[in-house]
Formats: sequence, C-alpha cells, structure tokens
Amino acid sequence: MTVPFDAQSFDDPGSEVQIAIRDGDTGDVAVVTGAVDVLAGTVTFQTPHFSGFQAVSPRPRPLRGGFVELQVIAGIDAQFGGEFTLALNSLTGLKGPRTGNVVARDLDRRTMLFGGDEGGATLTGRRERTSDTGRATADRELSLTFGEEVVSYARGRSSDVLLHGDAVSDRTNLSVLLRRVRGAPTQGALRGDWHGIVLEMAATREPGEFVVATTGQRFELSVGAAGRAVVTSSDMFVSRMTYPAGTHTSDRFRKPAKPGTLRPSGKLARLTLDVGAAGDLPSIELYPVVRGDMLIGTTGGFVGDVQNLSAAMARLVILVRAGAHGSDGDLAGRSQFVSVDSTFASVSPGGPPALALGLLDLDVVHDGTGGLRARGTSFLVLPDASGVPFVDARTVDDTAGYRIQKDLSYGESLPLQRGAVLRRRGLYVVTAFTAGRKALGFGMPSRPVAK
Repeated sequence: MTVPFDAQSFDDPGSEVQIAIRDGDTGDVAVVTGAVDVLAGTVTFQTPHFSGFQAVSPRPRPLRGGFVELQVIAGIDAQFGGEFTLALNSLTGLKGPRTGNVVARDLDRRTMLFGGDEGGATLTGRRERTSDTGRATADRELSLTFGEEVVSYARGRSSDVLLHGDAVSDRTNLSVLLRRVRGAPTQGALRGDWHGIVLEMAATREPGEFVVATTGQRFELSVGAAGRAVVTSSDMFVSRMTYPAGTHTSDRFRKPAKPGTLRPSGKLARLTLDVGAAGDLPSIELYPVVRGDMLIGTTGGFVGDVQNLSAAMARLVILVRAGAHGSDGDLAGRSQFVSVDSTFASVSPGGPPALALGLLDLDVVHDGTGGLRARGTSFLVLPDASGVPFVDARTVDDTAGYRIQKDLSYGESLPLQRGAVLRRRGLYVVTAFTAGRKALGFGMPSRPVAK
C-alpha cells in the first residue's frame, strides 16, 4: 500500500514517518514503518487487511497557539487557617521544531493566607509575576512541565478548552486552559448580551476581630453600541465568618449594579462596572477566549504590609456570551467536568464553623432525553476538631435530570445542585451560589471513547 503524507508536518520525514493502521473489523490500531519517498510525499508499506491508514510521528505534539490558564487553588492550614489563590497566566507554544515543544508562560498569581489560632491571628498576601518556559507533551492528555510543576489536562472534542482538577493533602486545584483569541476585540464584537459570574474571597483584620468572606454573584449584562453596559438582573450571596467569636452570617442581594462600560483595551476588553462585594475595584481587564464567546479576568488587592495586612481580596470575573446556543433540544454524549467550592461547616458538635473545600472530578453522560449520570470522585478538605486538615475522598455515582432555559440550566440533586450552566462552543461554566456554598465548575464534551 502506498499513501501520501504532508512532509511539512514532520521535522525529519525521512526518519520519523510511521503509519497507524486501524483494523476495520476489530478497531485495533498498529503502528508500522515503511519506505518513505520525501520528494514524492508518499510512504509504502505492507498490510494484510483492508484498514484505515494515517501517517503519524512518534514525537510528542507541540502546544500550538496561545492560551489563558486559569487556576483556582484553595487550601486549609493547621489551626483553622486557610489559603486562597487566583492565577491568570498567559501561555504560548513557541514556534520551532516539533521536538522542542517549548511553552512560554507569563504567570500572574495572587495568594491570600490567613492563619493562627481560630484562623484569625495573621493575614498575609503575595503576588507572583514571573516569566518562564517549560515543555508540553500530548497524547490522550496534555501535560505542561515548568520545573518541578507538572499539570496534566484532559482534552475534549474542542481544542479550545482543556481541564484539570485534583485534591492532594490539604489543597484543591482547578485549572482550565482556554484558547486565546487572536488580534484585538472590536466594539462590535463586545456588543450584545452576556452572562456574568463573580467569585470572590476577601478578609479583613482589626484589633480583636478577623473576618473571612466569600462572594458568589450571577448577573445579566446588556452592552450597547457605544460600550454602555447595563446589568439587567443580579443575584449575589455573601457569607462571612468572624473570628474569634465563631459567628457565621449570610446575605443575599438582588439589586442590579449601576451602569458601566465594556470596551476594547488593546488586545483585552476593559469592564468598568462595580461588581462583587469587597473593595473598590470597579475596573478589570478581561482576556477574550474561546472564539470571543468568553471574557475572563482576575483582580485583587492588599491593604498594608503584605506580611501584616489589614485587608486582602482576590476576585474572578467571567462573562459568557448569551444567545441561542442550547435553547432547544436535549444534550447527548459524554462530558468531563471539574468544579471547586467552599463552605463554612461545623467540624465538631457545638463548635464554630470552619472553612471546608470541595472538588468534583466527574465523567457525565447525557442520555439525550433530559437525564444524566455522573460518575467520578468527590474530594472534601476540612479540618478536624483540633484544626488539622484532612481529605475525605468518595466515589460519586449519581443520576439526575436537567432542563434547558435560554442557554442551559441544570436542575440536579448532585453534583450541581441549583447550578446555572452556560454553554458556548463546547464549554460549560457552572455556578452553584447559595447562602452556604460558593461553587464554580467547568465542563467540556469528551472525546469519543473507543469500544
């Protein structure tokens, strides 16, 4: 058998071209070598059966294009302390031979830490802004290596979204790779209706008192031709934990924010709108990702010496374009799903609530008629009665239902209870904001699984 191949897709086609042969009866795949004619762009080999053929290389794939890496990392320290990190990093697969697979990363990470007896003795913060290079390797997963840091992402049917989630020791970590849009956004591209999401962690320290607050907000945003942004509806939950008193309060707000603007700002979009509950940060720059149907940005600030803060805040803002996607029909097929959430839970009878963190890593199957089955692992990180953190890992195998409204809404018992899900371009953005829970998740259609 002689088949053509694209010589420009290989670093050294004379030595590396191989042929993947898929048996038409069994589906088995075998990789063989053959006689390569580089000038003709063909490879000749023997096969004993009718099959599917494709020229392949044994060398690892590069990471092509530019991505934005969102990281939401949270942890619990001994003595009821905690840590919350938001990072929004720019990654680019550098041009060059496939064998290099070099990735450049501009890292921007904000971390807030509170600790000590009953969680209120100290409040510190740090912001890391560095540039480094690493390597990417890809087969069924995409792995990025930067020094000792290795993160492996699940790959779905779309190359625009990749997911990672894990819980180890006393930390939970959600990481999402979103393909960045080339060029600069225009005012016309930003015009229209958007779904807005805000996730925020804040802390303040005063003599004799320490307060940790979590905020989850959903809102609808309408943007006009001149960039005027009007919030048409808003639903915000704020939970506060006060130390050393151990009191816990939750508030719900539905009053829309005052009008602002959403306009181009170089290759980013600038949102000028008072969202969230803590601090005075009305302006934030957002990266256009996933073909311009999503805008994402992080912001935050520290008040005082970073080793002795009086206040700290980290905020994530996501805009997902509203539209006709998902307005009709039922979902079918498999999806990968990862989420993180935070709650204030009692760790001992009669004791004060403490911060608890959750992470879900699930395979979801939609049956095409409004039902689903979710299988995977649920991780819960919380302190014991003495303040020492531990991880409780459990298997999830749950059936539920959903309904489609506007874009997409789930009405499930587990794992996305009361979660509003927004679907665009193969991306699911999930929120489950209630008085006691602030949850954010991402899902993507899975690649077909070979039988």
